[in-house]
Amino acid sequence: MYEDSIREEFTHQSRSFGTSPAMTSAETLGALIELVPEDAGADWIDIACGPGVVSRAVAGKVGSVKGVDLTPAMIEEAERRACDEGVENVAFALGDATALDLDDDSFDGAITRLSLHHIPAPGRVVAEMARLVRPEGLIPVSDIVADRDRDASAWREEIERLRDPSHWACQTPEGLRAMGEVVGLVLDEEQLIPIEIDFDDWLERGSGGSAAADLVAQLLRGQPATAESFSVSENAGGRRLHQRYWLALLVARREIQEGTALRLRDDDLIQSTPGGAVGTEAQQMAAIVHLARNQAVGAHRRDGRQALFEICRTQRADDRLVGAHLPSFGMDRAALVLALNPGSSQGGDA
Repeated sequence: MYEDSIREEFTHQSRSFGTSPAMTSAETLGALIELVPEDAGADWIDIACGPGVVSRAVAGKVGSVKGVDLTPAMIEEAERRACDEGVENVAFALGDATALDLDDDSFDGAITRLSLHHIPAPGRVVAEMARLVRPEGLIPVSDIVADRDRDASAWREEIERLRDPSHWACQTPEGLRAMGEVVGLVLDEEQLIPIEIDFDDWLERGSGGSAAADLVAQLLRGQPATAESFSVSENAGGRRLHQRYWLALLVARREIQEGTALRLRDDDLIQSTPGGAVGTEAQQMAAIVHLARNQAVGAHRRDGRQALFEICRTQRADDRLVGAHLPSFGMDRAALVLALNPGSSQGGDA
C-alpha cells in the first residue's frame, strides 16, 4: 500500500528532511508562513506535518498548533525539535491526512506543504482541510507543480519515483486549484515561485537516489526542451535543480447561518442572529471585530474597513460599540459613521 511506502521513505528522511534547503528557504517556508495571520486565540492544524518545521513556524503566530503525520519517526522528530526549541503551544499525533479522526469545524486554519504529490487522489486531503476549518477559516496550501506538457511531466515523474518510491504524482496549478473548488473553497491568492536547490543533495536524500544515480544520469541526458517545472542545469558549482512551487491561500467562505455559534478570541460563545447581535455590548463588539478580521484576511488583508462596514450593517451594530477598535483598521468613528450613512456629511463625534 502507498501508506507503507510513505512511512518507509520518511523514516529514512526523518532527520535530513527538515533541514534541507527546500524545506527551510524563504521561498518555500517564509512565503507560506506569511499567509498565516497573527492571532493569539487561533487554533491551527498542520496536515502531513513531517518533522514539524511548518508547525513550529506557525506556532509563533497563533494560539495552538496540532501537527499530524502518517510516519511515527516524523512525529518523534517533530516532538524532539519542538522540545529543543522550547515551543510549547504545539502537539503532534499520528494521523492519515485523508481521513482524520477529528470533528468538523475544529480549527481556525489548516495548512499543508509539499505533501500532496505523495498521496493518490490528493483532493481527499484538501477536502479534509475544508471539513476541519470553521466558516471563513484559512487554508494555505503549497506543493511543487507538474508541467502541462505531457512529455516533460512523464520524464520528471520517472526521476522522482526512482529517487523516492513514495512519490505519487505532481499536479498542474490548474489541477491544484480544482481540488479547492470542488469542495467549495475560494481561492484568495496564489503564487508560482521558482526555486533552485542542489540537485545531488536532493537526489541523495531520497532512499532510492544513490542506487538509481546512473539511471537518473541517463534520463537527464534526455531532458525535454519543454521542461519548465522540473529541470536540471550545471555550472561551476555543480548540478542545480529548478522547480516551481505553487503557493495558495484558500478560504472556507461558508455562509454563517442563523443560530451558528461563533468562537471569539476570548473563547466566549455568542449567537450570531441576522436580525441583530445578542448578548452584552462587549460580546457584540467581539463578534463584529472577530468577523471583520477574518474577512479582511480573506480579502488579502486589504479590505478590512469595508468588511467592518458590511458586518456592522448586517449586525445592526451601534457605531459607538466599535469606536475603541477603529484604530486597528486605520480610521476613527466619524469615518465609520460616514461610511455607514453615506448621505450624511458628518457622522457623529470623532
